[in-house]
Amino acid sequence: KYALHIYLVEHLTVEKLCDKIINKTGRFYRHDSVKLLSNARAQDGDLGLEFSDQKLKLICPIGQRPLKKPTRATTCQHLQCFDLANYIALNEKSNKWMCPVCNKPALFDDLQIDLYTESILNSIKNEKITEITINADLDWKPVMSIKTDDESIMTNLSEEHYFLQLKSLPINDLQLLLTYSGQSRTGKRHELVERCYSSIKSSKLIRDKLEELYNKRFGQGDLP
Repeated sequence: KYALHIYLVEHLTVEKLCDKIINKTGRFYRHDSVKLLSNARAQDGDLGLEFSDQKLKLICPIGQRPLKKPTRATTCQHLQCFDLANYIALNEKSNKWMCPVCNKPALFDDLQIDLYTESILNSIKNEKITEITINADLDWKPVMSIKTDDESIMTNLSEEHYFLQLKSLPINDLQLLLTYSGQSRTGKRHELVERCYSSIKSSKLIRDKLEELYNKRFGQGDLP
């Protein structure tokens, strides 16, 4: 005996899939961001650290272009967003559905627009502003891309100093640094070190957090 099944299917374009997410009732609101920051503050407290402002990039980690529809999954535990269209277009080819920030599953049905980040994008008119810092009260301020103060520039000597500090930190501290810089926390130890090193070269905020973590672990003074 034989059975014949006929399926009627519809090819959904990236635009149609984006519309499904944009029009769904689920959204990330301001109070959701407060909850994420509260969790980060609690994590810092468990490590005996003082909570510091978090960094939020306004550039999509996939296309490295300004965010248009800031999105993340309900399973993500970070503020950093990716662009909705970029993410769907990427998975139209790869079909992996892994968050480019935390490298954890971010399935289509779990995607939501972040209205808080979207409101920030709508209020910024200067295209040169590509990242901001956010405090515990969700007050934010831009990080200007052009640095003029000497503290923002790493010398060859300080590069070696920071690299040695990174190599001496345990994996959970490296992962915490990557959380603050909005990057993936997964990978082998040397990959985490290299990722952290790339972040501290361009961000004084991350360098300060590294110093705080290092001094907490080993105290101020020479490297171990």
